Parts: sequence; structure tokens; C-alpha cells
Amino acid sequence: MEGEKSSVPSSPQITVNDSGSPDERSSVASDSTGVPSRTPSGVIGTVDLKINAPISFEVFNEASPLPLNKQLQSVSEDDVKVIKSEKLVRTESSPVPKEISDNMASRDDRIVEYPGLHPHVYDQVRFFSENWSFVEREKSIFTNIPPPFYEPRTLKDFPSGVHVSPIEASDIPDQIFECDQNEGEDKKVVEQFDSSLMSYNEDGKSKPIPLSLTKNDRTDVFQMYQNYPAGTLLDIRKTGSLPASSSSNEFELLVEIEELQMALGEIEPLFGTMALWDVKKEQKISENFNFDLNSSQTYDMLGSFKGSRDAINLVNKAIFNLSYQSPDIFLVIVLYRVLRKDEDDPLEPYFKFSTIKPKDKSKLQDEIKEYCLKLGKFKQVFGISVVPLFDEKGELLISTGETRKSKQNSPSLSGGLFDVKSISKLRGGDIPSHIIEVEKERAKQKAKTFPGNCKLGIYKIVDYESLPFSRLDPSLQKVKPFNSDHATHPEQMAREIRKFKTGECSMNMQLEYVNELCINLISANFSNYPGSASCRNIAVDVKVLESDADPNADGLPFIIGKSYHKTINMMMSREISSVTYHNKKPKFLDEVKIKLPPIISEKHHLFFTFYHIQCDTKKAKKEEKAEIGFAFIPLLKSGVIMDDGLHSLPVGTVFQPHYRSPKVQEVIKWMDSKKGVFNIKTKLTSSVYCQDESIQHFLSTYDKSMTNLEAHASEIIEAVEKLSNANIPKLIQMFPVVMKKVLRLFCDLNVTVGESIFMSLVAVVEKISIETLRDAYLESYLTYVFDNSQSGRFELFEQLSKVWALLIRNQHPKIAEAFKYSWFFFGLISKSMVLHLNTQNSLKGSTLRSDRFEPEALSALQILIQELVKSVRERITSLNPTRLLNAQIAYFMKDLLSILDRSFIFKMIYLYSTQLDSKSNSESVLVACKFSFLMILNDHEHYVPLNSPLERYQIPSGDILEHFWQNHFLVGLLLREISICFSQRDPSVLIPGMDTLRMILLKHNFDARYAGEKSQMESIISMYFPFIIIILDNLAAVKAHCSLNEKRNIFICWLYILKGMSLSLLKEWWSSETVSRKIAFFQALHIAIDIFEYSREYEQETGGNYESSGDTDSPSVSKKGKNAKKVQKKESRKSAFPIMIPRKGGKSAKDAIESYFVPQDEGAISPREKTPVSLANSTPSLLASPLIASPMMGKRLRGSKGEQIPTDPKREANLSCEVSFTILETVLLFVQDFKDELLSKNSHYLVVVFETFTFLMSKNQSNRFLSALFGALAYMIVEFKKPLFRFSHSICEELSFQIIRYCNFKLNEPRAAATTLLYILISNNYKEMKNFSRAKLQIAIAISKLVGISSKVDFTNLETSISAVVQKGKQSKFGIRGSTNLPEQVEEMAHRLFGVMRDSQKMKESFWDPERTSELYYQISKGFIDSPDLRVTWLENLASFHKQKNNKEEYAQTKILTSALVSHYLKICNRNPIDLPDHFQTVFPNVDKELLLPPPSVLETLEGEVCIARMFSDEGFTDLLKDAITALREGHLYESCVEVYQNILPICRKKRDYNQQKEFYTDLAGLCSTIVVGNESNNRLFSNYYRVAFIGKKFDEIDGSEFIYKEPSEIRLVDFTERLLLQYKSHFGAENVHLLPNTKSVVISDLNPDFLYLQIVSVEFHHTADEKKNRDTLFEQNNNIHRFTFETPFTKNGKAHGDLGEQYKRKTFLTVESKYPFVVKRLKVIEKTEVELSPIETALDIIDRRINTFRTDMKGNFKGLFMALHGSLLAQVNAGPMEICRIFLGHNMTKYARSHVRKLVSAMAVFVETLGQALKVNSTAIKPDQLPVQEEMEGAFQNMKEEFRLYMNLDNPEEDSSDSSDSDSDSDD
Repeated sequence: MEGEKSSVPSSPQITVNDSGSPDERSSVASDSTGVPSRTPSGVIGTVDLKINAPISFEVFNEASPLPLNKQLQSVSEDDVKVIKSEKLVRTESSPVPKEISDNMASRDDRIVEYPGLHPHVYDQVRFFSENWSFVEREKSIFTNIPPPFYEPRTLKDFPSGVHVSPIEASDIPDQIFECDQNEGEDKKVVEQFDSSLMSYNEDGKSKPIPLSLTKNDRTDVFQMYQNYPAGTLLDIRKTGSLPASSSSNEFELLVEIEELQMALGEIEPLFGTMALWDVKKEQKISENFNFDLNSSQTYDMLGSFKGSRDAINLVNKAIFNLSYQSPDIFLVIVLYRVLRKDEDDPLEPYFKFSTIKPKDKSKLQDEIKEYCLKLGKFKQVFGISVVPLFDEKGELLISTGETRKSKQNSPSLSGGLFDVKSISKLRGGDIPSHIIEVEKERAKQKAKTFPGNCKLGIYKIVDYESLPFSRLDPSLQKVKPFNSDHATHPEQMAREIRKFKTGECSMNMQLEYVNELCINLISANFSNYPGSASCRNIAVDVKVLESDADPNADGLPFIIGKSYHKTINMMMSREISSVTYHNKKPKFLDEVKIKLPPIISEKHHLFFTFYHIQCDTKKAKKEEKAEIGFAFIPLLKSGVIMDDGLHSLPVGTVFQPHYRSPKVQEVIKWMDSKKGVFNIKTKLTSSVYCQDESIQHFLSTYDKSMTNLEAHASEIIEAVEKLSNANIPKLIQMFPVVMKKVLRLFCDLNVTVGESIFMSLVAVVEKISIETLRDAYLESYLTYVFDNSQSGRFELFEQLSKVWALLIRNQHPKIAEAFKYSWFFFGLISKSMVLHLNTQNSLKGSTLRSDRFEPEALSALQILIQELVKSVRERITSLNPTRLLNAQIAYFMKDLLSILDRSFIFKMIYLYSTQLDSKSNSESVLVACKFSFLMILNDHEHYVPLNSPLERYQIPSGDILEHFWQNHFLVGLLLREISICFSQRDPSVLIPGMDTLRMILLKHNFDARYAGEKSQMESIISMYFPFIIIILDNLAAVKAHCSLNEKRNIFICWLYILKGMSLSLLKEWWSSETVSRKIAFFQALHIAIDIFEYSREYEQETGGNYESSGDTDSPSVSKKGKNAKKVQKKESRKSAFPIMIPRKGGKSAKDAIESYFVPQDEGAISPREKTPVSLANSTPSLLASPLIASPMMGKRLRGSKGEQIPTDPKREANLSCEVSFTILETVLLFVQDFKDELLSKNSHYLVVVFETFTFLMSKNQSNRFLSALFGALAYMIVEFKKPLFRFSHSICEELSFQIIRYCNFKLNEPRAAATTLLYILISNNYKEMKNFSRAKLQIAIAISKLVGISSKVDFTNLETSISAVVQKGKQSKFGIRGSTNLPEQVEEMAHRLFGVMRDSQKMKESFWDPERTSELYYQISKGFIDSPDLRVTWLENLASFHKQKNNKEEYAQTKILTSALVSHYLKICNRNPIDLPDHFQTVFPNVDKELLLPPPSVLETLEGEVCIARMFSDEGFTDLLKDAITALREGHLYESCVEVYQNILPICRKKRDYNQQKEFYTDLAGLCSTIVVGNESNNRLFSNYYRVAFIGKKFDEIDGSEFIYKEPSEIRLVDFTERLLLQYKSHFGAENVHLLPNTKSVVISDLNPDFLYLQIVSVEFHHTADEKKNRDTLFEQNNNIHRFTFETPFTKNGKAHGDLGEQYKRKTFLTVESKYPFVVKRLKVIEKTEVELSPIETALDIIDRRINTFRTDMKGNFKGLFMALHGSLLAQVNAGPMEICRIFLGHNMTKYARSHVRKLVSAMAVFVETLGQALKVNSTAIKPDQLPVQEEMEGAFQNMKEEFRLYMNLDNPEEDSSDSSDSDSDSDD
């Protein structure tokens, strides 16, 4: 094989190791700077990169030193070729005049025979006959086309043989998932055991790895993956369409005149024209179509004036071309007859046809014949018909309402026949005015029309190919295919009518010869005619003259004649217009069509002669016409042909010879002082003459400069610059010739002139692009027209590269415009290079690529790229222009890969890529540009051969990425860039990199060239192997910062490579890789499992956040509702992968239990968000800031960062299934290679392997996959029973849980398989250990966990499965030989488990009652006294439940109780840490009662199996208490926080952890400060308590019971009552639940036994006098309470309230079973006492309460103090102090017990004293505006004291005031 050499003199410091022959290495000289390269930190440096060059495609050497996959190197030598294609000529003969086409010689010849022919005209004519020249890449169909699913296309949209057929939706197999089953579905039991799994449990030899389980019915992940990179095609460049003379949006309308019949009969010859008009624009939009339907007899009436009447003249079908449909477009038919007198007189007979007599009709016919014989050459307008074509919607009208019939046998036509009866006289003098008038009359139905009929067939041509007739083009050339038999049959031909183009419609390159001029005569004004001759019947004679020597000379035969003209080959020398009778200001409707000669000189001109026509046939005059004037207009002026549009010409009365000379014109008599009195409109249709002055100036300058270019350099520059001022439609028409000449000048002149030409060319390109709103014309030119035919001193590609680079370097002020259209100039360069190679015969493999171009040309290219990359960096702030330029550079290099030395291109690619690095704020933009650049490059059709894939791969001893990069340059460069992205501080740069990689892998996957070739695909995919390692090394970054959508995009590539790469390469890597990397490999597998898990419902808000909601027994379901939104916001910050790895020392992974019972609310951490320590720390975190995600496009669901995730459940289900199969197969292969290591005691991989199995089980899996998974698990349990049951780890725990969970499935197949696995698990545990203690414990834990996941679990299936295991065990003794009591032990375990399930069933039934649910949680936990792990697990469940319900203090109490249990269980087990603090009385007042512990002997038998959760450690203990502190702080219970810290600080002191102590003491200081402030304010709020009595038999065990409910301070009685009523009414029915009043005792017999009753009353805690002494603060008074009281007022007459002297009160005291705070919110009342108070005792109680209120408020509650004073002194009511004195201390005092009177007197004395103290305190605390009230209260106080003296001596009370204090103790009893 010959290598590819590079001879560029100054190239980067890159050594290219050629894979070719040893004697031809491709070495490259280096410059002094080297190539910029990046280190992980982003520092720019230099590197000596060695790259193995790709093999030469042209010459393949069998002796290559690399193990190349030769099948993947095959590339045809015709890979790039130049195609010459003839221009399609529409007509049978060339439209080029024969005299010119016969003289076409070589390209440099000029036509000597026609010296007047301009060179540019010759070049233009030559262009019509030249071939198209385009470049074809043989395999180009494999580029610029996205793979299936990239856009919503069907398979038929793709070229055959390009892509593998995508799987149609109907062919996608259905997958059955448990989570898709409805409640109660599939519960019937068919088979309890899976016989295929039982075979694994047979004793005997070791069995082989069951890899066959993963081989059948596999699918392609990319066929199922739907999240494809959004955007456009990989190559946004458009291949120019073949240039066309008409626009693609044009359509054709066929109008056929089938009949023209007047009611009067055919009495005179009529001739017609028709044309299209746009009435809104007031424009004629087509030329005229002339028709003649006269019979031969009628036509013969013309006599000597008969014309040639060729077959073409008699064609009655016209094909109009339209580019738009509008109701403003009308078909206008004008009928002419032979000139007669006044138009109105001869028309009368037509209107009176029914009454005309035969004699009069015969006389009329004779008169007409006479006129025809004398004036037959002159015509006048007979009538006009206006036919609307389109309705208001722009649709072709089906019918005008009269008649309609289908065109027979014409599937190519759409339309029908119309009876047109609207022929009328001309109104308004011109067509637009006439149309408006006719439409008005038609609307009013008052139109006066000729009686008769004109039948038109109007059809839209829908199929050009199948038309039943032949066509003539507008120049009357026969259009291919033309049936020669039709040439003499007018009815078999149709004429194409030229469209008068306006605006954008005219923007097409001229591709065929046409040179015609249409002249529409508009009007003349002879009102001021100076002569004596009559000038009322005016006709205009039109001719073309080449000389002005004789005004009366015959014209040149350039005019196309009509049927009534004498013509030669349809041509004639003059045409006379129609006549308007007796009108000096006639308006004309005539059109003259002229075929211009190819050679037009300044002498050619149009000449008009005006005649007065003598209409009276009876006057014997010799001449029927008299000359009255002349006018002319030149065809050329200053070398430019006349403009289109209106021309107003002066008219002279007498013209002399040489009338165009200025001297002669001075003596000519001009009408109206030479004003323009004659108006015409001209429309030129020419492909050889240009009407634009700028274009003509350039062409003329070019022609005269070719003899000495340098001398005319300044003129050339000026002429080229003026091209940007040219009319764009006209420039487009002449673009091929103009460009050829501009590029010729560019290649011939020096660089300085070249700079000006280049920038002028940029301006031209820009103007074409802007004004046409598209680049189609430029694209067409580039693709087909440009042929590199300009010859010059320099090759175009070299000159263009040099000039462009120089302009960039010199910072030309308008160089940015060149960047905008860089695609055009890159296209010129690349195509000129290919055409140059083709000319040199160097495109095929005989010439080495390194020898194809001169070093100077390659150097110019390299310099251009270097300057361009600088521009990209400098202009990065202009985001879109920069990205476009970057993309065009990539397309350019991609094109060069097909023709240049690949080594040279690789160096340029590397140079460009490295120069895009930056440490600025624009880094992410530059990186996006870089990956866009690489994506385009990698879309090359020969991308695979360019990377030199190998047949066999080896793991190198050094850096793997660098090794693969050296051998596979483009792949390696991409992977290296992706790897570097992980080290950047802005992780969003990774997104475009992954899009690039994903798109390339997609194209590989669907590339039909490699489909079905497994070995070839392995070779291709193995090139990407380093990506496996890149992800492992950056796994922490992926987990921490990538959103769900981003992870899916990363891991779909990762899995695709893992599945498709060489198996030998994978195994070799495993054998040589480090333990940490292999552990990370399993972690990556877990991530993949998690993110591709199938979910039943695709949530729009969470975007497939497939995390367990804790609400089903299915593996996991999607989150829903508002909470899901909050959880998904954390997804970018927390890992979502629960991978359970053993801790050091063989501790169990009890974290699993913890993780499953975290509540799924907004404040909770998902169980999938906890990452085990061992794997979480296996790779360092590389990203310090959150990932900034860019939004993805397409129809997908919203992901965690606004991304969108696919919504097709069927594909998603199959994708999930295939991902699981891929991972299972990978794990089994790993087990096969590492079986001995896995059996060892200190295996590094045993746990991660088993946890991969259990993690697969934890997800939603299809039945098909579960069958394989359970087979593999059966093998693993049997083969690895020794490490599974003998060694210390957590495998059995999670495995048991998953098996138990599947035993409860609704689906039969997985449930039967799980039942079998449970049997195998118990059997092998006993076989290995002679007991099944581990399995028994873990099964119990598993059921507890299952209950903890949700309170809605139905255990029917699980009970059935366990019973089946018990029965099977009794029958088979679990496969144990000899005697054993294992079946009995299993049965005993089953009974115990059934009890747990029954408790959980109660929990399920009480789900509506949160208080009952929490009680059941606690009750179940107390049932596991001898199983510490389960007990704390259930307490954790309870804590999670409280957190869900926002019960902060109960949550904290549960955490504190758990920590107390941890401390005491460790002491019992004599396990470290044995000295954990255990002082919990102050923060958990029920600790002595609730701390129930088993005897030590019970736990000794389970040594090593219990107390192994993380909670049973210093850290776990501390975390429990820290959780409690957090909740207590949120509940404002700061004193409890301080007390809890007293149990944490000893641990910190023991560990000498001063940092923690500093943190804790700082927090303590803050807490204490908060407590001080709170105590000073004395206004803190604490919980409210309510007593609820339940009455009704449907309440079951709580019927007749009373409970105290604890509620937050903000929940008042009315709120609580409403909540409780709603709760019970929702469950039992609103009509069955009633609320009893709390003002009287309940009489049960008075109640309806079928109803349920609630009695709710607010209660207050109650302390004895001794208790009060030690409860100074509000917190102390509200903590550690278990007694409550409430009061019920009553009177003896049965009323609740009465006068103060009659008011009694009942005080009820309640005692509950435990003290508040506690782990539940409600406690049952266990003791109840009632005390009745007499009226005086009630009064005494009132006074005591007020005294206590004043004393409390004086401590700081000044607002409350003010209110209390105001109520006692100013706003007294019935029970005011003075009223009490009057009733009980007045004249009725003797009615009451003396002891009560004494107490009241003492109490009143204390009250007055306290009131006085309170007033003094209040006076110091009030605001100034409260001073008047204070003074008023002081006055009232003095009055009160005076009144009190009437009842007692207040200054010297007789009784000791201390007695009043007894009232407290009395009332407390």
C-alpha cells in the first residue's frame, strides 16, 4: 500500500504514522510553535501528537503493519467524478438562429462572419449549448441524510440501500409489565412453581453460565430510542436544483375555444385575441393568443386581403402559465371584425336578431361583403368578453352556472366547458376599466351582451406527460415530444402563451435562446394635429427598420403574423393596428410581437406610421388611407437595449430621410411641441440582451479590456463594483456569463485587484441573496453552471484562498459579509479543485493524493483556515454568524477529505479544533462550535474507512484514549473532546458533544452497508471503546450534574457501544483493569438500569422521573402532582441510584431498609437519591457547579430541566427491556470470567454483581426479561451459596426483599418464578449453613419493608406464595437428604409472617385515619422487641409517615425513641459503640415506659445478623438525633433541641471532634438566645388539645372511648372539628356521622344506634400546685403533660347559663395513657373525674383566674396586660369583680358557707392588690396615645377600691389573705 504524503512546508507539529508501506512514511516538518493542545485544565500548550494516517483508498497494501479490517476499507476509484450533462432543450430544433449556431467553434474563437455580434452575446449563446457540469460522489447518499426517526419521515422518503428499514409501530412486540396491570387483574393461580428454575436446584456438578437466556428475541436500542438530536439535517447546505426557466410554483392553464356563434348567424369574419389580466394590478400578465374560428366561406369574404392562414394560425388551444391564483385574474377575449363606420350602427342587428327580416339580413350581408373587399386589411373592435377564472379562495372556478361537461379521455386535465355569454361593447376605453364596469353590471344583472354563445374549455393541466395534443412554445417552436402528424391539424396543437413576468417571478437564469419584443399599442392624441388632413379614423403601421434613409422603406421581416396576414414562415415586415372610428384620441388593444435578430445595432429602431382610414366605401377615392404622422424609438441606446414599460413618443407630421439625425429632427414638424402623444408599452424577453446599464457596462468593459488587462485594471475594478447596483432579476438572467467573466478577471489579475473583485463579488452575492430571500439561484449556479472554464494565470482555488486569507488578515471592514456567504466561496474552491483534477486526469487512484496539488496551493488553503479560525474566535459574540461560518468551514473540510491528502486534512482539522479552545466566558459557545464542526466532518460518507477500523483490537499498556486516537483519528478526536468537556467548569459544553456522538452511532447503526455484518459492526463500534472508560472516570459528574434527559443521551451511546463492541476487547479490558474501575463499571450499569426503566405513565411535569412514589407494590411508578415538581428540581443535584454496597468489616447494608421508608413528599429525599458510600466515592467529583442544560427539541415529555422525553410507551417498553437484557448479558459474561474470584471470601465483586441482579429486580421489567433474570438468579443462588450465606454482607437482605415483592405480583409467571426462587433460597441457605437463620431474618425484614413502602398493599398473592413454599417444602424437604426439621421451621416462620401481614392489612383499612395509621405503625414496631433491625425499621416508617403529615414534634419523638433503642440494644449485644449516651428522660418523658427490651439471651443466637443497620453506630445514632433537632427547631421547640444536644456532645468529646463541637456549641448558643428572648416576651404559642368522644358500634374497638388529640397552635376548635368530621364522613358517609354538643352530658339511650357520634371539646393541660412550682416557663408548662381539664357550665333549671348567683360549673379532669409529647398525636383517656362548683365557688374560680392572668402578663405580655386591665376596670359585664361582691358579699352573704365567703374576701383583697400592681406596670409600658385610657383606668381603680370598702376593710383585712391561695389546691382536686 502506498501512503499518503504531505508536502505542505509549514505544518503543525504532528507526526503522522503512516499505515502504508515501510519505505513511504508520511512525515511532516514542524514549525517553531507546534500545535496548540489542551491539558485537562484547559491550558494551551504544545504536543507532539503521533497519528496513524488513514490508508490510501486508491492503493491498498496487504502488508500493512496494522490489523486493518480490509472489508471496511473498500472505496471505488470513481468515488468522486465529474459529470457532464447536456442541457435539456424543450424544442425539437434549437431556438438559436441557424446562422449563429452554424458558426459555433471552439471556446476561444470569435465569429468573423458577424463582426457586429458582441462577444458577450456570443458567450451567452454558447452557454445555451454547453453541458451542465456537476460533481458526483458515488456514496453521497450516505451523507446529508439523517437516520430513521431523526425526523418524522416514512421509509419511502429515504433512498433505497441507505438505511436499514426502521421497525414499524405495528411490528413492535408487546411487552407485559406488572405495573400495567389493573387492580384485581390476573389473580387466578395457575402454576405455583416454575419447573425450569427448579432444575437449577438439583444437586450435582456445577452448571454452565446460562448465557443462552439472553440470546433470543433481542432488539436494537436505537430502533426503540426516540430522543434523537433535534434540528436540521447534518448537512444544511442545499444541493442546487437544476436551473429552470420557470419557477417551481408555476402551473399551466389550458383554454380551448371550441365554438364562437352569434345568434344572428355567421354573417361576417370575426378574429379574436385572448390574454390574462390582473385587474388589481391593472396589468396584462400574458401576451395575446390570436385565434380564428371562421369557416372557409366566411373567411373568403376578405377577398384579396386574405392571409396565409397557416395551420399554426388556426390553433384554438392556448396554454397560459401562471405563478399565482387570484380572484383578480381574468381571461379577456377581444373580437375584431373588418372596419366599418360607427361601431354602434352595425351592432344593432345583432341585438335585434329575432326581429330582423330576411330581406334586411341579405342587405346587411351585401354591405359587409363590400366593406371586406375594400377595407379588409383594417380591423375594429367588435366586442369584449371578460371571464373570471378563480373564486375568492383562489380556486379555479368549476362552472359559471350555465352548463358544464367533462373533457373526455383527459386524465391530465382538471376543469370543464363554459358557456360564455358576456360578449359586450368596450367600456371605459381600456381593459381594466372595462373589467370593472362589466363586473358591476354583472353584479346588478344589467349587462347588455350580444346574443350568442362562446364555448370555452378551461382546464388546469395536472399531468404534462399525458396531454393528447402537441405543443408549440411562445416562439412557435415545436416542443418535445411533438407528433409530426399534428403539424397540419390545428385542432391537435396547442400554443404556449408567454407570461409577462413581474417581480420575483422573473428571477430565473436564461437557459435557452429567446429574443423577442412585445409591443402593446396604448393610445394616441391627435387633437392638436396641425395639418389639414382628416385624422379621425386612425390606424398605426408598425415595422422594424435598420436604416433611417427612407421612412417608407419596407420593414425587416421580424414581426409574427396572424391568420389574416400574408406571411413567410409566419413572419412579416409590418403590422397595422385596429381602427377606432371618428376618434382623434384613440385607445388601442393591439399587440405586436417581434422576433429580434441576434445582432442588434444602434441603427435598429421601431418605426410607426399613422394613417387616417377612409371608411366610406361609396366615395370614389384612390387611397383608402392617408399618412398623417410618424414616430420611432431606437432598440439600443448607449449599447443597452430599450427598457420595459411605457414609452411616450413624439409624433412628426412629415418625416424626411435620415430622420434620426439631430439636424433633420430640427426641421421636422412635431405635434404639440414634440411632446409624447403616442404611448406604447414594451416587454422584452431576451436571453442575449440585457436591459441593465451596470451589467452592460461591465460586459463592454470586459470586451475591450481583454487585450491588455493590467492597463484597464482601474476600469475593471469600477465595472465589477457597479455590478452590485444591477437590477437583480436581470443580473440573475445573465449570471452565468457575468460570473464566468468576473472569475476570469479574478484569476488573471494580481492579488491587489483580486481583493477588489472579491469584495465586489461578495456584494453581488449578498444582494442576490437578500433581494430574492433565498440562495437557490446561487446554489444552482454552483452545482450545475460553474465549470471552472475561466482560464487565467492562477487556478481559481489557489487565487481565491490567497485573496480571502489576505482580506481577513488585513481586517477588511466588510469581510464579515464574506463570512455570511462563505458557503458560496468554499463551494467555488472545492468544485474548482475537483474540476482541476478532472482536467488533469488525477481524480482516479493512479495519482497519489499528495501529488495532486502544488505545495503553494495547499499552503494557501492552510493559511486560509488559520485566518478563518481566528475570525471564529474573535467574532464569537456574534453567535449565529459565527456558528454558520464554523459550519461552512466544516463542510468545506468534509468536501476536501474526498480529494486531498488525508494526512494534510487531518492536520488542518486538528489545528482548527485546538484553536477553538478558550478560557473566556465564551467557552461554551466555542465548544458548541467545535462539536458542530466535528459532527459535520463525521458525517462524511467514508467516515468509517477514514478511521481505519481494525479486525482485532488490543488494550495498550499506556493511555487507552491516546492509543485509539492514534489509530482512529476522527473517532479519537471526538472522544478526546468529550473527555475534556468533563473537566470544564461549565458542564453544559457536554451536551453538543453527546449529540454529535449519538448522531454518528445512529448513522452507523442504520447504515445499510454494514447491516447484518456482525464482524464489521464490531470493528466499527470497537473504535469507540474509550467512551466506556471516559464515562466511568467521570461517573460522579454524570450522576451529580446531568439531568435525566442528558443521562439518557449519554447512556444510550454507552450501552450501544457496550453491546456492539468486540467481546474479546471487553474481556481483555476486564482482565487488565483496576478494581475501582470495574466497580465504577457496575455503578454505570445501575445508572443505565435506572434511567431506562419503563414507566406506566409518562408524566408531563416530571418527565419520566422514574422514582418510587411509595404507593404501589410495582417496582416503581412515576411521581405525580405538585410534589413531583419539587422532587424533580433536586434531580440535578442528587444521585438517583440506590446501589447497595457492603461496608468495611462485613456490615450489612441495612441502609436499604432506611432508604425505602423515606416519605415521598416535597421535603423528602427519594429512595433512589441515596448513593452508597463505597460506589459514591469510587470516582472523584469533577464538576463544581450545576450543569446548565440546553433545551432539546421535538415532541417529547418534559424532563427535570425542561428537556423533553419520548412519549411512545411501546417503544419505551421495548427499549427498557433491551437495556436490561444488555446489562444482564454483560453481568453474566463478567461472572463467567471472574467466577473463581467471586467464590472467594474477600471477593471485590460479589456484592456488586448480586446487587446488579437485585437492582434489575427492583425496576419495572417485562415478563420476557424477568424469565431470563430469574433463571440467571436461580443459577447464582445455587452456584454461589457459600459466599451468599456464609460470608458477612448485605446481599441476602435485598435479594429476599425483591423475591418477596415478586411473590406478591398479580402476574402469574413472575410470581411463580419468585415463589420458586424463595424455595431455592431457603433450601440453599440450609444446605450451606444447616440452618436458615439468615433467610428467615431477611424474609421477615423483606415483608416489613414491603409493608413500609405503602399502606395499600394487598398480601393475598404473597400469602398464597409462602403457603406454596411451605407445602412444597413438606413434600420435598427442600431437597435436603436425611432427617431435618426445616419444613417445620419454615411453617412456623410463615405463621409469624402472616401475623405481620394481618397487622399491615389493618393499616391498609385505616389509611383514611392518619392517627390510627400512626398507632398501627408503632404497635407493629413494638411487636419486634427481639428483632432490633425490624423494630427500628418500623419506627423509621412511622417517622417517615409523620414527616409526610408535617407532624414535626412526633417525628422528632420517633427519632429520639429510635436513638434510645439503638443505645440500649448495643449495650445488650455488648457491641461497639457500647457507651452511647442514654439520657432521654427530659426530651422523651415516656422513655421508661416505652423502652421495652428483650433478655440478652434472645439476641445472642442472632449474633452478626442483628443490629447491623447503619443506625447502630456512632454516626447513625448522631444522625437520628440531628434529624430530631432539625424537626424540633422547625417546631420552635428550642428547649428540646438543647436537651437533645446533651446526648450528642459526649460522642463528639469522646472522638475529640472539635470542629463538630464548635458547630454544635454555636448552634446551642443561638438556641439559648432564642429561648431567652421567647421567655422574656412570654407570648410563645404551643399546641392545642382537644378531647374527642366516639360513640357508635361502627367505631368498633374505640366505641365509647375518649381520646386527647394534639394539634398545632394554629388549628383552632372550629378547624379541628371540620377536619375530623370531613374525615369520618368521607369514610362512613355524611348522613351517618353526627356531632354532639359539648354543653351537656351524653345519654347513650337517646342516640340512634345506627349512627356514629362525635363529641369534641377543647381542653387545657392541668398541673397541680406542686407541679406549677417547677414550671416557670411556658415551655415547661406545655411539656411533659398527661392530665387535662375542661369546664361545663350549668344551672339547676337545666339551662347552661344563668344569673351569677345561680351559675354552677362542672370541671372534668382527664388522664391519658402516656405523656405528651409522644410518638403519636392522640392518646387514649384512661381516667376521668368530675367536680361540681357552686355559684360562689364559680365566682371564686373567676377571680383566681384573673389574678393568675395579671401575674402572668406582668412578666412581659404588655398587650395582654392592657386588655385584662381594660376588661376589669372599664368594661365589666355580669361576672365583673364588683358584681361578684354585690351578690356574694352583700346582704345575701349569709346564704353561703362561711369558709367560701372567707376565701372570696381574701381573693378579692389579693385581686385589688394585684390590680394596683398591674396598673403601675402598665403605666411604664404604654405608648403616649394610650395615656388618657391609663388615666381613666386609674380613676376607675380608685372608685373600685372605695366601693370595695363597703364590703370589707381593705386596708386591714380581718382574714389572712394567704387563704386565697387554697383555692388553687381546692379546685385542682
